Amino acid sequence: MSGIKAFFRGVKKIYSIVITVVVILFLILWALDKMGADVEEPVNKAIQKVDQAVQKSVRSDEEYIAIVKEGKLFNTDVTVGEVFDTMYAEPTWKHFTSDGKDIVEFNGIYYSQDTNYSLMVQFLLSGDERDSFQIAFMQVDGRSLSDDQKKILLDSIYNEYETIKAFQ
Repeated sequence: MSGIKAFFRGVKKIYSIVITVVVILFLILWALDKMGADVEEPVNKAIQKVDQAVQKSVRSDEEYIAIVKEGKLFNTDVTVGEVFDTMYAEPTWKHFTSDGKDIVEFNGIYYSQDTNYSLMVQFLLSGDERDSFQIAFMQVDGRSLSDDQKKILLDSIYNEYETIKAFQ
């Protein structure tokens, strides 16, 4: 529920920024009109820039998820989504905001003859455009993994994926 509240707080904040910008633009236009200036072209450019800024700041959950799923870890040609959706049963992806940070979470279940476990990975989106990411948190069967354990598990996942693909 906190994700929904955070989303609406973000929308409300963006809405108030847009309203403020529109009011300021109106006042500037009014003043320029009183001075007899030709303002149509600069106004259209300003409106276009505001619209572009709003579009960049409002992404859907699916767009955030796509950034991670279409991204790559390590020096491979294969995407995160391809590896995780192939290696884990019942894969689910969701986006949420926590403390102003955008998180994409993966959940899935690994089945093999030797072991079964549930995996949860949280990817922290970063960069000005939120177009890059890093693994912020991982847990197996509800237990948090250390950085060393994360690396070992990820190496294992990617190696097994490459083995599976080699035999297909």
